[in-house]
Amino acid sequence: MMLQSGYLTMQSKMQIAILGSTGHIAKNLIFEMNKRSEFHLHLFARKIDALNNFINLYTNDPGNITVRGLEEFSNYSYDVIINCIGIGNPSILKRDPSMVFRLTEQFDNLVLDYLQHNKNTLYLYFSSGAVYGSDFSMPVDRNSYNKLNVNHSSSNDFYSISKIYTEAKHRSYAEYNVVDLRVFGFFSQFADLTAPYFLNELITCVQKDQVFITNHSNMIRDYIHPTDLIALIDKLIFKHDLNDVFDVYSLAPISKFEIIELFEHKYNLIYQIENLPGSSPTGEKNSYYSVNNKLADIGYYPTLSSLNTIMMATDHILNND
Repeated sequence: MMLQSGYLTMQSKMQIAILGSTGHIAKNLIFEMNKRSEFHLHLFARKIDALNNFINLYTNDPGNITVRGLEEFSNYSYDVIINCIGIGNPSILKRDPSMVFRLTEQFDNLVLDYLQHNKNTLYLYFSSGAVYGSDFSMPVDRNSYNKLNVNHSSSNDFYSISKIYTEAKHRSYAEYNVVDLRVFGFFSQFADLTAPYFLNELITCVQKDQVFITNHSNMIRDYIHPTDLIALIDKLIFKHDLNDVFDVYSLAPISKFEIIELFEHKYNLIYQIENLPGSSPTGEKNSYYSVNNKLADIGYYPTLSSLNTIMMATDHILNND
């Protein structure tokens, strides 16, 4: 049955589409939003079996969920579309740097084509702090900009460029309700521990009683808690009619050695410091977080810090190991 597009009344269920429903952020949205009887979730993914397995394990009300293939997206109507499609594993990006352009463009255009005929729909796109480029010697703010060298771009720049292009495209459609959310860090019980991220490697070392090896350099990260992310999405759904971009932030960031100290004392991590080179397919980031609190303009105030996020997720992962 075709539903009328646009923001629904409180008497109707809000129809929310989530693209890339097997991704890390998407799993948390599904887990939390399915607790809300006013939402009906339309979940789109390429790996339908994996998605159904997640739904069976972690949702309370599967009757408020419809699973669809991505080829069916344009056949239905939605009040909110949340695009979580991306490359969640840096090793994939390293093997095929061009994939980020093709993947981003394909599904972003799918949504924009939909908005052409459904202008009342709200489109939430998960962007990245990488849009600022590779200079994170200091946290970014409202005056920060990308210092891309257009004559000497490298594979480390491709991810950033794809986000710049997508955000600029969204601003050009000023008549559409499109919001880009730049996430700098996110962590939860649903993290894929096989992906080569710092926190994943720490937890794996604890699980396997292995020594964690790191270098002397410190870094600062900001990990958003799923509860705060959902609260932010609620604010945007309520606001609805806007075309804008926001940096997403927690109550407080955290440094690498603060995290290591936490793992040493709380989870019995054993670590060793060596002279190791840094390596990241999107560039090294010493202070990868934002102090641009523009989200306060729409009433978003995070309640949980990066430390809270890490502890709560790690406790859950290790207790269910």
